[in-house]
Amino acid sequence: MGESNKQEALARLRTGFMVEIKQAATNYVAPIFWAHPTPHSAELESNISNGSIFFLQCEDIPFAVTAAHVYDAYLARKQQEPTVVCQVFNVRFNPEERLIERDPTLDIATFRITEREVETMGKWIHRPAQWPPLPPEEGKGVFTAGFPAVHRRVLSGHAIEWGVYSLLVTATTVRDGNIVCQFERGEWVDTRGFELAEPPPKPSLPGLSGSPLWTLTENATIAWRLGGVVTQFHDNFELLYVRRPDCIKPDGTLNR
Repeated sequence: MGESNKQEALARLRTGFMVEIKQAATNYVAPIFWAHPTPHSAELESNISNGSIFFLQCEDIPFAVTAAHVYDAYLARKQQEPTVVCQVFNVRFNPEERLIERDPTLDIATFRITEREVETMGKWIHRPAQWPPLPPEEGKGVFTAGFPAVHRRVLSGHAIEWGVYSLLVTATTVRDGNIVCQFERGEWVDTRGFELAEPPPKPSLPGLSGSPLWTLTENATIAWRLGGVVTQFHDNFELLYVRRPDCIKPDGTLNR
Protein backbone atom coordinates (compact mmCIF):
# COMPACT_ATOMS: atom_id res chain seq x y z
CA MET A 1 0.00 0.00 0.00
CA GLY A 2 1.43 3.38 -0.98
CA GLU A 3 2.01 5.91 1.77
CA SER A 4 -0.67 8.33 0.52
CA ASN A 5 -3.23 5.52 0.17
CA LYS A 6 -2.32 4.27 3.63
CA GLN A 7 -2.85 7.68 5.19
CA GLU A 8 -6.18 8.09 3.40
CA ALA A 9 -7.27 4.68 4.71
CA LEU A 10 -6.24 5.55 8.26
CA ALA A 11 -8.11 8.84 8.03
CA ARG A 12 -11.29 6.98 7.03
CA LEU A 13 -10.88 4.54 9.91
CA ARG A 14 -10.57 7.40 12.39
CA THR A 15 -13.88 8.84 11.21
CA GLY A 16 -15.70 5.67 12.32
CA PHE A 17 -15.52 3.82 9.02
CA MET A 18 -14.48 0.54 10.68
CA VAL A 19 -17.31 0.77 13.20
CA GLU A 20 -19.82 1.05 10.34
CA ILE A 21 -18.17 -1.83 8.47
CA LYS A 22 -18.25 -4.04 11.57
CA GLN A 23 -21.93 -3.33 12.17
CA ALA A 24 -22.79 -3.98 8.53
CA ALA A 25 -20.93 -7.29 8.56
CA THR A 26 -22.46 -8.38 11.87
CA ASN A 27 -26.05 -7.77 10.77
CA TYR A 28 -26.17 -10.80 8.46
CA VAL A 29 -24.18 -13.43 10.38
CA ALA A 30 -24.90 -15.53 13.47
CA PRO A 31 -23.14 -18.26 15.45
CA ILE A 32 -24.25 -21.83 14.79
CA PHE A 33 -23.30 -23.99 17.76
CA TRP A 34 -23.95 -27.36 19.35
CA ALA A 35 -23.43 -28.74 22.83
CA HIS A 36 -24.52 -31.45 25.23
CA PRO A 37 -26.53 -29.55 27.87
CA THR A 38 -24.96 -29.79 31.31
CA PRO A 39 -25.92 -28.28 34.67
CA HIS A 40 -22.75 -26.24 35.14
CA SER A 41 -21.62 -23.31 33.03
CA ALA A 42 -17.96 -24.37 33.25
CA GLU A 43 -18.83 -27.76 31.78
CA LEU A 44 -20.99 -26.16 29.10
CA GLU A 45 -18.09 -24.02 27.88
CA SER A 46 -15.88 -27.06 27.32
CA ASN A 47 -18.67 -28.81 25.41
CA ILE A 48 -19.57 -26.04 22.96
CA SER A 49 -18.45 -26.18 19.34
CA ASN A 50 -19.39 -23.53 16.83
CA GLY A 51 -19.06 -22.02 13.38
CA SER A 52 -20.65 -19.02 11.69
CA ILE A 53 -23.67 -18.92 9.36
CA PHE A 54 -25.35 -16.18 7.32
CA PHE A 55 -28.67 -15.57 5.62
CA LEU A 56 -29.37 -15.07 1.94
CA GLN A 57 -32.40 -14.68 -0.33
CA CYS A 58 -31.89 -14.65 -4.10
CA GLU A 59 -35.42 -15.65 -5.13
CA ASP A 60 -38.60 -16.24 -3.11
CA ILE A 61 -37.30 -18.24 -0.14
CA PRO A 62 -34.46 -17.36 2.25
CA PHE A 63 -31.80 -19.88 3.18
CA ALA A 64 -28.74 -20.08 5.42
CA VAL A 65 -25.16 -20.68 4.28
CA THR A 66 -22.13 -22.02 6.12
CA ALA A 67 -19.02 -24.09 5.39
CA ALA A 68 -19.65 -27.81 4.79
CA HIS A 69 -16.99 -28.76 7.33
CA VAL A 70 -18.94 -26.87 10.02
CA TYR A 71 -21.95 -29.10 9.33
CA ASP A 72 -19.70 -32.18 9.20
CA ALA A 73 -18.26 -31.33 12.63
CA TYR A 74 -21.78 -31.16 14.03
CA LEU A 75 -22.67 -34.55 12.47
CA ALA A 76 -19.54 -36.17 13.89
CA ARG A 77 -20.33 -34.88 17.37
CA LYS A 78 -23.98 -35.93 17.04
CA GLN A 79 -22.95 -39.45 16.11
CA GLN A 80 -20.82 -39.70 19.24
CA GLU A 81 -23.33 -37.92 21.49
CA PRO A 82 -26.92 -38.28 20.21
CA THR A 83 -28.24 -35.85 22.85
CA VAL A 84 -26.23 -32.93 21.43
CA VAL A 85 -28.48 -30.03 20.42
CA CYS A 86 -27.84 -27.32 17.85
CA GLN A 87 -28.84 -23.66 17.79
CA VAL A 88 -28.38 -20.73 15.47
CA PHE A 89 -27.90 -17.88 17.92
CA ASN A 90 -31.07 -18.01 20.07
CA VAL A 91 -33.12 -20.31 17.79
CA ARG A 92 -33.13 -24.11 18.15
CA PHE A 93 -32.09 -25.59 14.82
CA ASN A 94 -32.02 -29.13 13.39
CA PRO A 95 -29.44 -29.08 10.59
CA GLU A 96 -30.27 -32.57 9.31
CA GLU A 97 -33.92 -31.65 8.73
CA ARG A 98 -33.09 -28.24 7.27
CA LEU A 99 -30.32 -29.28 4.88
CA ILE A 100 -30.77 -28.17 1.27
CA GLU A 101 -27.40 -29.32 -0.07
CA ARG A 102 -23.84 -29.95 1.08
CA ASP A 103 -20.69 -30.31 -0.99
CA PRO A 104 -17.39 -31.17 0.73
CA THR A 105 -15.31 -30.17 -2.31
CA LEU A 106 -16.87 -26.72 -2.46
CA ASP A 107 -16.96 -26.69 1.36
CA ILE A 108 -20.45 -25.16 1.28
CA ALA A 109 -23.67 -26.27 2.99
CA THR A 110 -27.06 -24.58 2.70
CA PHE A 111 -30.15 -24.88 4.90
CA ARG A 112 -33.78 -23.80 4.96
CA ILE A 113 -34.50 -20.91 7.31
CA THR A 114 -37.55 -18.73 7.80
CA GLU A 115 -37.72 -14.96 7.79
CA ARG A 116 -39.37 -15.10 11.21
CA GLU A 117 -36.46 -17.08 12.66
CA VAL A 118 -33.95 -14.56 11.33
CA GLU A 119 -36.01 -11.72 12.81
CA THR A 120 -36.06 -13.55 16.16
CA MET A 121 -32.26 -13.54 16.11
CA GLY A 122 -32.22 -9.80 15.43
CA LYS A 123 -30.39 -10.48 12.17
CA TRP A 124 -30.93 -9.51 8.54
CA ILE A 125 -31.29 -11.46 5.30
CA HIS A 126 -29.05 -10.33 2.46
CA ARG A 127 -31.09 -9.83 -0.72
CA PRO A 128 -28.65 -9.17 -3.60
CA ALA A 129 -29.63 -7.04 -6.57
CA GLN A 130 -28.07 -9.58 -8.94
CA TRP A 131 -26.94 -13.19 -8.74
CA PRO A 132 -24.25 -14.28 -8.85
CA PRO A 133 -22.56 -11.09 -7.62
CA LEU A 134 -19.47 -9.68 -9.28
CA PRO A 135 -16.25 -10.93 -7.62
CA PRO A 136 -13.91 -8.63 -5.71
CA GLU A 137 -10.98 -7.09 -7.52
CA GLU A 138 -7.47 -8.11 -6.53
CA GLY A 139 -5.93 -5.54 -4.23
CA LYS A 140 -9.29 -4.00 -3.31
CA GLY A 141 -11.02 -3.99 0.07
CA VAL A 142 -13.11 -6.84 1.48
CA PHE A 143 -14.43 -7.37 4.99
CA THR A 144 -16.02 -10.01 7.17
CA ALA A 145 -17.22 -10.69 10.70
CA GLY A 146 -17.86 -13.95 12.51
CA PHE A 147 -17.76 -15.77 15.82
CA PRO A 148 -14.43 -17.45 16.61
CA ALA A 149 -14.53 -19.65 19.70
CA VAL A 150 -11.91 -17.55 21.48
CA HIS A 151 -14.37 -14.63 21.59
CA ARG A 152 -17.29 -16.45 23.24
CA ARG A 153 -18.00 -16.59 26.96
CA VAL A 154 -20.51 -18.62 28.98
CA LEU A 155 -22.29 -16.47 31.56
CA SER A 156 -24.37 -17.55 34.53
CA GLY A 157 -27.57 -19.39 33.74
CA HIS A 158 -26.07 -20.93 30.59
CA ALA A 159 -26.31 -17.65 28.66
CA ILE A 160 -23.58 -17.29 26.04
CA GLU A 161 -21.94 -14.01 25.14
CA TRP A 162 -20.84 -14.09 21.50
CA GLY A 163 -17.96 -11.77 20.76
CA VAL A 164 -17.63 -10.68 17.13
CA TYR A 165 -14.31 -10.75 15.30
CA SER A 166 -14.29 -8.39 12.33
CA LEU A 167 -11.60 -7.52 9.84
CA LEU A 168 -11.04 -5.35 6.79
CA VAL A 169 -8.39 -6.65 4.39
CA THR A 170 -7.67 -6.77 0.66
CA ALA A 171 -8.39 -9.58 -1.77
CA THR A 172 -4.85 -10.80 -2.47
CA THR A 173 -5.80 -13.28 -5.20
CA VAL A 174 -9.13 -13.83 -6.97
CA ARG A 175 -9.44 -16.97 -9.09
CA ASP A 176 -12.24 -19.07 -10.52
CA GLY A 177 -14.06 -20.31 -7.47
CA ASN A 178 -11.72 -18.96 -4.79
CA ILE A 179 -10.41 -15.85 -3.06
CA VAL A 180 -7.37 -15.64 -0.78
CA CYS A 181 -6.67 -12.76 1.59
CA GLN A 182 -3.21 -12.34 3.10
CA PHE A 183 -3.04 -10.68 6.52
CA GLU A 184 -0.47 -7.89 6.22
CA ARG A 185 0.52 -7.50 9.87
CA GLY A 186 2.61 -4.40 9.24
CA GLU A 187 -0.52 -2.59 8.02
CA TRP A 188 -2.79 -3.53 10.94
CA VAL A 189 -4.70 -0.92 12.92
CA ASP A 190 -7.08 -1.46 15.80
CA THR A 191 -10.83 -0.89 15.45
CA ARG A 192 -10.51 2.70 16.69
CA GLY A 193 -8.33 3.52 13.70
CA PHE A 194 -4.94 3.75 15.41
CA GLU A 195 -1.77 2.22 14.02
CA LEU A 196 -0.40 -0.57 16.16
CA ALA A 197 3.15 -0.22 17.43
CA GLU A 198 3.25 -4.00 17.85
CA PRO A 199 0.83 -6.22 15.92
CA PRO A 200 -1.12 -8.57 18.20
CA PRO A 201 -0.21 -12.26 18.43
CA LYS A 202 -1.26 -14.47 15.56
CA PRO A 203 -5.01 -14.98 15.84
CA SER A 204 -6.52 -18.43 16.15
CA LEU A 205 -9.93 -18.28 14.54
CA PRO A 206 -11.83 -21.61 14.72
CA GLY A 207 -15.49 -20.66 14.44
CA LEU A 208 -14.98 -18.01 11.75
CA SER A 209 -15.71 -20.57 9.01
CA GLY A 210 -19.08 -19.96 7.37
CA SER A 211 -18.90 -16.18 7.67
CA PRO A 212 -19.78 -14.08 4.63
CA LEU A 213 -17.05 -12.09 2.93
CA TRP A 214 -18.24 -8.72 1.62
CA THR A 215 -16.78 -6.70 -1.24
CA LEU A 216 -16.47 -2.96 -0.66
CA THR A 217 -17.85 -1.13 -3.69
CA GLU A 218 -16.84 2.24 -5.09
CA ASN A 219 -19.57 4.58 -3.92
CA ALA A 220 -20.08 7.91 -2.22
CA THR A 221 -21.34 6.04 0.83
CA ILE A 222 -20.37 2.72 2.38
CA ALA A 223 -21.74 0.00 0.11
CA TRP A 224 -21.00 -3.67 -0.32
CA ARG A 225 -21.98 -6.87 -2.09
CA LEU A 226 -21.43 -10.51 -1.20
CA GLY A 227 -17.98 -11.70 -2.15
CA GLY A 228 -17.90 -15.26 -0.81
CA VAL A 229 -18.04 -17.72 2.07
CA VAL A 230 -15.11 -18.00 4.49
CA THR A 231 -13.96 -21.62 4.54
CA GLN A 232 -10.59 -21.58 6.31
CA PHE A 233 -8.06 -19.44 8.14
CA HIS A 234 -4.48 -20.72 7.99
CA ASP A 235 -2.91 -19.82 11.34
CA ASN A 236 0.74 -20.23 10.34
CA PHE A 237 0.60 -18.25 7.11
CA GLU A 238 -2.27 -15.97 8.16
CA LEU A 239 -4.23 -16.60 4.99
CA LEU A 240 -8.01 -16.34 4.79
CA TYR A 241 -9.52 -18.74 2.24
CA VAL A 242 -12.90 -17.92 0.72
CA ARG A 243 -15.19 -19.78 -1.68
CA ARG A 244 -16.81 -17.50 -4.23
CA PRO A 245 -20.64 -17.61 -4.15
CA ASP A 246 -20.99 -18.46 -7.86
CA CYS A 247 -21.40 -22.08 -6.81
CA ILE A 248 -24.67 -21.29 -4.97
CA LYS A 249 -27.84 -21.31 -7.07
CA PRO A 250 -30.64 -18.82 -6.28
CA ASP A 251 -32.73 -21.59 -4.65
CA GLY A 252 -29.92 -22.65 -2.30
CA THR A 253 -28.84 -25.73 -4.25
CA LEU A 254 -25.24 -25.95 -5.44
CA ASN A 255 -23.47 -25.97 -8.80
CA ARG A 256 -21.09 -28.92 -8.84
